[in-house]
Amino acid sequence: MPLKLISLLLIAIGIAGFCWLWRQAQLANAAQDWPIAAGAVERSEVEWRQRRGGDHRPALSS
Repeated sequence: MPLKLISLLLIAIGIAGFCWLWRQAQLANAAQDWPIAAGAVERSEVEWRQRRGGDHRPALSS
């Protein structure tokens, strides 16, 4: 009896995994229909700062 129960449990897990993967594939296919951004980039600004090289500790006054 326990062997039959384990076998049925493994089959149920396999079917559940297959259904989950099937659902993920359907979601991926639906993503192809999502709207896309169309147009031209007029201006793009990125914040940038010069990076100091070397040691960043403040200098010691002697």
